[in-house]
Amino acid sequence: MTYLADPVGFWAAICWGYGGGGGCIDDEATNLAIWVTVPVVVPALTAGGITDRMLPGFVGSALGTMAAWMSLRAIDPDSGPVVFIVPAIDAAVTTLVTLALHDLGS
Repeated sequence: MTYLADPVGFWAAICWGYGGGGGCIDDEATNLAIWVTVPVVVPALTAGGITDRMLPGFVGSALGTMAAWMSLRAIDPDSGPVVFIVPAIDAAVTTLVTLALHDLGS
């Protein structure tokens, strides 16, 4: 799900940052809400679900999203592989942190 959520979040971030345009939602608040929530909430619900692992899923997803955004500073955004590398970093950190936190709580 990270591979689907991250492009939606990046799209909303671009629409929010550049004030809209073709293919964008014209409301800045909506774009900001999508940009902030979708890359964190969707992977979190996938990783932890609405179960006892929900909190670890949200923590893992938030850290995964931050790691993905930080990795953009190290990766040339004009290169093709960035589309695959950034969501992979997000998914890996989300999964590892969610599993680690869940194991701590057991």
